[in-house]
Amino acid sequence: MDWEHLAIVAQICTGLATLVVALFLAAQIRLQMRALDRSHEDAERELLFSSREMAQSLLTARNTNDSLFNAVNKGFTGMENLESSDERLRYFTYMRSIYQWIITDWRLGRHLKNYDDFLDDIRNILAPIGGRDYYKQYGRDRFRLVSDELVFIADQIYEELRDSTVFSNVNENVTAKN
Repeated sequence: MDWEHLAIVAQICTGLATLVVALFLAAQIRLQMRALDRSHEDAERELLFSSREMAQSLLTARNTNDSLFNAVNKGFTGMENLESSDERLRYFTYMRSIYQWIITDWRLGRHLKNYDDFLDDIRNILAPIGGRDYYKQYGRDRFRLVSDELVFIADQIYEELRDSTVFSNVNENVTAKN
């Protein structure tokens, strides 16, 4: 075998080695992509869980703190019923937190996965008269900063509930705390 044939065999071997390395790297990239997808799904699941935990914490805080409970219930009957600055602060802080939870769920795409549950959550914050008052004065603008589609959905629910007397007297609809 002369040098020319040996060079051809060496080039073929080099080409095959390059192909093997390329296939190995492609397989590694696919494995990493799968692992990344799993990590992404785990992160989304964790964020959704955290969002639900935030909602539960808000409800727990409302139901275990008498001054917050009273302020929220008073605010639900109509924001004009909030007499003191402390009541207004508690109610507005609570509502801002509720809106932040809804916005977080929107950004996480919960409306794409559990649309009816998402609508029910919005419906629950707009059902009381004070919830609709807050939406009209503040909440709609918060939603608008996030998505026109979110505003459209909330506006539809607002219109559906606007003439309703659902929870007009919150104290009749709240079970006793004790």
